[in-house]
Amino acid sequence: MINVSCQTILNCTRNVTIRCANNFTCTSLKLMRFYSAIRTNTQTPKKVTITTLQNLYTNNEPITVLTAHDYPSGLFVEKTGIEICLVGDSLGMVALGRKSVNQTTIEEMLHHCRAVSRGAKNPFLVGDMPFGSYETSSKDALRNAIRYIKEGNMEVC
Repeated sequence: MINVSCQTILNCTRNVTIRCANNFTCTSLKLMRFYSAIRTNTQTPKKVTITTLQNLYTNNEPITVLTAHDYPSGLFVEKTGIEICLVGDSLGMVALGRKSVNQTTIEEMLHHCRAVSRGAKNPFLVGDMPFGSYETSSKDALRNAIRYIKEGNMEVC
């Protein structure tokens, strides 16, 4: 374990502990490679769209994805320049302490989608649809998908 200044990641003053694979010593250079989406230029970031993702894929550039469950983690995704932010139904276990993701409701997901979208303005936002929100019928699946886009501020689900 080593301590690396959080300033490298988010321009703040706290320290963050990074555990490196195989107990290698991490340097700030390796940290920058680990967070490959960190942009070193000072240009204002642009909204990531499907076209942006297609261009990255076509140019064989890495596309970064990170899961977020709340406003602070959405803000972290925003600050690091990650292209895709996933609001996963795993938040039922990770953030809500449940034993299974199957217990996560669509209302809880929409609540967390809205919170993440307030912090993550530029990444392409993807929301997981929880168990039971799309299996019953195509009509239910479409209605719930529209809710994700309208109420949850997601771009795709």
